[in-house]
Amino acid sequence: FVYIYRLIPWHYLHYRNNKTEIHSYWQLDAEKRIILKNENEYTDLLREKLIEAVNMRCRSIERPGSELSGGLDSSTVTGIAARYCNENHTALHAYSNVFPQGTEMEIQDEREFIQKMEGFTPLTLHTIDHLSHTIPELLQFIIGFQGCYIQQNFSVLCDALYQAAGRDHVQVLLSGFGGDEMVSARTSVQWNEMIQNSEWSLIRD
Repeated sequence: FVYIYRLIPWHYLHYRNNKTEIHSYWQLDAEKRIILKNENEYTDLLREKLIEAVNMRCRSIERPGSELSGGLDSSTVTGIAARYCNENHTALHAYSNVFPQGTEMEIQDEREFIQKMEGFTPLTLHTIDHLSHTIPELLQFIIGFQGCYIQQNFSVLCDALYQAAGRDHVQVLLSGFGGDEMVSARTSVQWNEMIQNSEWSLIRD
């Protein structure tokens, strides 16, 4: 990622005649308030905006995809996208990180919820049960890319998931990963491999 830079949120880049311009397309109005009559109206508005946000990202897309952890957020996003795709005769490809079958682990994945989503809504499920590199290598990559190690424990598995979506030529990959981590996630940080490999400096950093 040398010489590749991330745009500031809510900005776009315009390049023409060897000149680069960066413009803001949206700005948060911190003073704006939405005043409705009751809780049901707030719920309806949230549902409307969420459905609109997911649907607009699926429009005119031949190969839409979604990250499905089995948690509340990713299941909601995947369910909305699957309904839209089904109504528009497009297949939604969902990608889920799971532990290999038969692996004795102290921690559980959310396969139970992933399978319920698969049975509930029309989608093509792809399960990812391997790492693309060792956990220390992936953590080094994440820290180098983001500047920190994020709380989302499955982040070390996402590289293999992205590779799978790339091989399937997915054009847009929706995500709800991490939003509900404090509510339903069953995983804990995978320190064991780092300890076994004596990656003390990485653990310290």
